[in-house]
Amino acid sequence: MIAMQLPALERLRAAVMADPAIQQRLGEAFDAAEFNRIAITWAADRGIALTPGDLGDAQRPDPLGIRMLGAAPHSGAAWPPRAWLPLRVALEGPDVDWCHFAGEPLTDPFYADTARRIRSRPFNRLFRYRTPLDAFIAAPREDVLAPDGFVFHMSRCGSTLVAQMLAAVAAHIVASEAEPLDTIVQLPLFHPGLAPERHVAALQAMVAALGRNRSGDARRYFVKLDSWHALALPLFRRAFPDTPWIFLYRDPVEVLVSQMRMRGSQTAPGVLPPHLFGFAPGEEGLPDADYVARVLARTCEAVIACW
Repeated sequence: MIAMQLPALERLRAAVMADPAIQQRLGEAFDAAEFNRIAITWAADRGIALTPGDLGDAQRPDPLGIRMLGAAPHSGAAWPPRAWLPLRVALEGPDVDWCHFAGEPLTDPFYADTARRIRSRPFNRLFRYRTPLDAFIAAPREDVLAPDGFVFHMSRCGSTLVAQMLAAVAAHIVASEAEPLDTIVQLPLFHPGLAPERHVAALQAMVAALGRNRSGDARRYFVKLDSWHALALPLFRRAFPDTPWIFLYRDPVEVLVSQMRMRGSQTAPGVLPPHLFGFAPGEEGLPDADYVARVLARTCEAVIACW
C-alpha cells in the first residue's frame, strides 16, 4: 500500500518545525514577499515544491489575531525552541498557544504590545504550536531564568515606569502583565475542580516559559503583575517562596481620581468576578467611586495580609 503524499504546505510545516534556524530566518521577515522568497527557496532545496498560493495564510493580514483562536496546526508535549514564548492559554483544553518572537526583546510597556506586533508577522500566521497544559507543566525547561523579583502594585502608581526601567538593561528580561500568566492565575475560575498543587505547578511553568533566555545573554528576570494579582499573593508565595517581591502604592485618593478618569479593567464591574474583591451579591451596582474604592482597598488589604 502506497502512503498518500502529504500536501506541500504540511511537508513544509513539518520540516520548519524541526529546524530552529529556519524558524528564526522566517520569523524575522516582516514582509510577505520576503517571507515567501525565503520559504519557497528553502523548501525547494529540500524537494518541496511550493508556490506563493500555498502560503496564502502568511499573506493575509490578521490584525485582531482571529486565526490564533482556532486549533493550532501543530501540537506537542515538548516546549518549542527557545525563540517561542506563550501567547495565550486556550481555556477549552486548557492548552498553551505559543508564538515565535524572533528575538524581539520585551521592552514594550506591556507584554501584549510585543505579542500583538509579533503575531502579525507572516511566520506566526502560518506556523503555530500548542501544548496541552499537563504536558506544558511536565515538559523539561531549558534556557529559562528563575525570577529575580515580582512587582505587585495597586495600579496607577508608577509600576509601568519601574518595569520599563528594568527592561532598559539589556541583560534583563521583564514580562509585564503577560496575558498568559493572567489566565493561569484565573484558572480555578474556569476549571473549579483544579487541584491547588496543579495550580501552583501551572504558575511555576508559565513563569518559567515567559523567562526563556532567548538571547543567551540575559542574567536577571522580573515579572510585573496586574494590580489584581495582589489577591493571588498566597499562590505566588507557595510557588516561589524564595523570590523577592515588592508592592508599589500611591496615595489612594490620587489612584481613585486616576481610575475615575479612565477605568482600568479590574475596577469595572463584570470584568473580574466581584466576589474576588469581597463584594456580596447585588453590590455590583454601587456608585462608581465606591466600587473603585472597594477594589483598591481589597487590593491593599491582600498585600498587608501577606506582609
